[in-house]
Amino acid sequence: MTRQAVARLDRMLTFQKRGTGNDGYGNRRTEYEAQFDEPAALAWRRGGEVQLAARMQARQPVILTVRRNARTMTIRPHWRAVWGDQKFDIREQPTIAADRRYLEMLAEAMPLNG
Repeated sequence: MTRQAVARLDRMLTFQKRGTGNDGYGNRRTEYEAQFDEPAALAWRRGGEVQLAARMQARQPVILTVRRNARTMTIRPHWRAVWGDQKFDIREQPTIAADRRYLEMLAEAMPLNG
């Protein structure tokens, strides 16, 4: 990312992961628990055949970009990010950007009612 791209970290995302307590039905997963807030940039994926197919299934691929630090290095594919009412399921292990100062990860926007 360039110096101008830093200004694009204009959204504060809350990163969440599922708790591991007992839900009362014998399952080991519970609701998502907030881990930390981090400024981020969203880059909506548009145009390719895969992106068009995803939109037909009410999924919108997006690239999330955050600064690389000790907290963001703990993000895993089973986590999600939340911005207001919008939720993003993280679909891949975050990768280090070319300048090594940022992490980028593929996510899918969840339907607002889902």
